[in-house]
Amino acid sequence: MSYAVTVFSYPFGSKRLEETIRSTNDLVCSLQSRYDVTLGADIRNGVELMLPLAELVEEFLCSCSRAHGWLDIEWLFCLNWVISQPTDQTISTAIGSMKSDCRDFLRPFLAKAMRCYDVGPVESSVFVAMNGLRLRPPYEHLWGAAYQRWPSGVAVEMEGYRESVFHEFLHLFGVSEGYDENTKKPQSGCEGCWMQYDATQGSGLCAKHLGELKAFIAEGSTQQ
Repeated sequence: MSYAVTVFSYPFGSKRLEETIRSTNDLVCSLQSRYDVTLGADIRNGVELMLPLAELVEEFLCSCSRAHGWLDIEWLFCLNWVISQPTDQTISTAIGSMKSDCRDFLRPFLAKAMRCYDVGPVESSVFVAMNGLRLRPPYEHLWGAAYQRWPSGVAVEMEGYRESVFHEFLHLFGVSEGYDENTKKPQSGCEGCWMQYDATQGSGLCAKHLGELKAFIAEGSTQQ
């Protein structure tokens, strides 16, 4: 099974775009060579292949910065949800799931998302290499975040460390956090894993998180 992930950068044109694509492709190769795990990720350059969406993501994130000074990752999820299922019903459901104070902000972007493509729905997760915009408090100090799984799941990464990119990318494929949310200490057995709080201290996947990735892939294979 092929899992499309479209990568964008913010600000538009940042060198982080190519660096992130290279890191995610390296991860896919490492999973195959080290663990004999085939993650059929189709990693796409959003600027080259989907310029209308890239421009919409840029406009959306710029507006988040001007209006709020932060990004709520659930909003990015709603945007991608409408792109993957571009119907009035999807917009209505997405808007209904949001708090009332952000509906007016989101509505025009969701309407634009429906007009991004002439080819119909695009089933792809979105990964944003992001600089200069923090996450919504109380998560402003995190290196990144992910919300939901492929195909409509989204992730952002803000530091540019390869291991941090690996961490957020793997969340899109059902891999959970590997640390205690209160103490930030690694879970037992996760001390050398990319899924710990400081992903740069990791050098691979522990047994638990490798098992989660394999389970996600196996689930996808039964749905083909």
